[in-house]
Amino acid sequence: MPTLLTAELLPGLIAAPWAGRLIDRREAARILVMVSDLQAGVIAFIAYYPMFTLAGAALLSVLFTISSAATFALIPVLASGLE
Repeated sequence: MPTLLTAELLPGLIAAPWAGRLIDRREAARILVMVSDLQAGVIAFIAYYPMFTLAGAALLSVLFTISSAATFALIPVLASGLE
């Protein structure tokens, strides 16, 4: 269990600064769509091949970090329609 927790938390923590730079330099909406597709693929892969759970958890951690940054970058775009 501690190994799985480490695999889920550490890669996202390490990738966070690069995720922010990626979102700032590219179109956040497009990145969010691509990363969401990748997350679905990784989850399906883990479902069929459970032996790759640790590697999948690490990859999902990085993808979640990227998708979170993209989501927060899109909040001003969504809120601008309310004015």
